[in-house]
Amino acid sequence: MVADIDALNGRRVVAIEHFGGRGENANFRSVYVVDLRHEDAEGFLEKRLVVDLTNIAGPALVSLPAIHAGDVGLGSTFRVACESIEAVYVLDRERILLACDNNFPNWGRNPGLADDNEFIVVNAPGLEARHGSDRD
Repeated sequence: MVADIDALNGRRVVAIEHFGGRGENANFRSVYVVDLRHEDAEGFLEKRLVVDLTNIAGPALVSLPAIHAGDVGLGSTFRVACESIEAVYVLDRERILLACDNNFPNWGRNPGLADDNEFIVVNAPGLEARHGSDRD
């Protein structure tokens, strides 16, 4: 399932793909760059993984402190734990903004509470990588 898409330029887009799960069971949430000029051998557009949203390095611990006791997916490894990522927006050449809404009464960040809305800035240095010698 693709949740949202934003354009990098006229030929490449950033797409979020996620499938089920929430909280500690949110096991598939990924950001890809899709180049609209490149197809694989079967005619499908190629996608290139930029960020695994279930395993984001956070050595500066910017996700701490937790807002609520029992919050999960915070600390030196950050996890996008919400069930629905509703938007992606390219901030610049190395960062994206994600938005998760609460889909009340779903829970993800905390198994005992309904989700808060989350706006998450993620470093994504692979956004500008290109296929071969292609130029934008």
